[in-house]
Amino acid sequence: MGIVIRQSFKSIIVQYLGVVLGYINIVWLFPKCLPLEQIGLIRFILEMGLFLAYFAQIGVPNAVNKFYPYFRNKEKNDQGFQFFIFVTPIIGIVFFSILFILMRPLFVSSFQENSPLVLHYYWYFIPFTIIYVYQNVTEQYCSTQMRIVVPKIIRDVYLRFGMSLLLIANYLHYLTFDQLMLAITLLYFSGLLINIAYIHQLRGINLKPDFTVLKDAKIKKEILYFLGFIIIAGIGSTLVNKIDSYMISSLINLSSFTVYSTALFIATVIEMPYRAVSQISTPIVAEALKQNDMAKVKDIYRKSAINQTLVGLAIFLLIWINTDSIFAMMPNGEAFKAGKYVILFIGLSKIFDLLTGVNSAILSNSKFYYFGLYFMFVLAAIAITSNYLLIPQLGIIGVGIATALSILIYNSLLTFFVNYKMNIHPFTLQTLWLLLIGAGMFVLNMFIPTITNIYLDIILRSAIIMGLYLLLIYRLHISEEMNNTLRVVLDRIKTRRIR
Repeated sequence: MGIVIRQSFKSIIVQYLGVVLGYINIVWLFPKCLPLEQIGLIRFILEMGLFLAYFAQIGVPNAVNKFYPYFRNKEKNDQGFQFFIFVTPIIGIVFFSILFILMRPLFVSSFQENSPLVLHYYWYFIPFTIIYVYQNVTEQYCSTQMRIVVPKIIRDVYLRFGMSLLLIANYLHYLTFDQLMLAITLLYFSGLLINIAYIHQLRGINLKPDFTVLKDAKIKKEILYFLGFIIIAGIGSTLVNKIDSYMISSLINLSSFTVYSTALFIATVIEMPYRAVSQISTPIVAEALKQNDMAKVKDIYRKSAINQTLVGLAIFLLIWINTDSIFAMMPNGEAFKAGKYVILFIGLSKIFDLLTGVNSAILSNSKFYYFGLYFMFVLAAIAITSNYLLIPQLGIIGVGIATALSILIYNSLLTFFVNYKMNIHPFTLQTLWLLLIGAGMFVLNMFIPTITNIYLDIILRSAIIMGLYLLLIYRLHISEEMNNTLRVVLDRIKTRRIR
């Protein structure tokens, strides 16, 4: 776990710096600089670009971690691995672009009534889809090299800081909205170029084809079967994760999507420990499963679950206890208050996601990976049905409940299946204690009086809840890694006092 902890720690620092920038953009700059409909358009294009990229990339980023161990060979430039991961997605991109052109009438019928602005910027979806395809590929390749920090800096810091500058330029009337849209596209493209330059510096870019590995009929069949599976499974996965963006924008309007996406961003911060741990753990899990080292897999499974939940639960508590103050500080904050319970439901579902550790990485890199297909289609059916039933009744809160329900069911199925097939699960006695501590802090917050000054209220409320939370975590030895980290910090403080 040494390299996992080091890279994850660096990645978490970068991600939370990105969170600060993201908070400035989503919670302050966007509402300050643009009307709700234009905010919704930008976020919808970015979300749908990511959504469509899952189809266009034809499973290549998912295959990077699984099959890199078969190609790894420094003397032979990894036997043409870069050729396969950079050239193969072109097939999906060409097919997607043709399909996207043909599907324009469907978009017109879906958005013409409630969100006509989407149709005016329809062609922006194609460049963003291509950018996201190769951003996913380059990031996954870096993870196989155990180097996830620089790509994280690009995604979480560079792009968000660039977005801040562009929003300010628009607010000061240096950019029209049309120019802003073009500038955002160029910003994301530059981020992709930096990722490619980093890979060139790290390992060099070598697109010379080498079909040596594919001469093994067994490996070739496994790769083709896996890609086919991922493409089909990706349909369910992307529908579950992104269908809410499409349905809110088409069934309600872009302004409601702005409120929902802002609440979702605030809640999604909770899962950032999982993103860091998963990205660096996945190649290690893949290698351990290839060697049938189940003891190592189990160790990563349990440690990742308890440590990422510990951090994620702390973030959830900080967000929830200060939600009203966050809305009070936002420009046009009253319009965003409708997203409060979206934060609650999505936040709770993210905690359950963290509790189940790297279960998806274990399943997708095991010989049972194809079972994920069945889970995904069940999940997609639940997501679509629940959204259609709940949106007319509860609006964006209904979308939050539907999304949380989908995440809960998917992770329950996944965790049960991994335990059934491999006899490993992420839960320990510390898991129960951690949940009880979190529930206790949630209830305790209700009894803390509200202070009129929102800044003072945030400081005092956060200090009380986090102080007790960390004290109980430390005293009950919830996490060995966390206790060691706290001891190091305390020892350094004592040393400085003595000096």
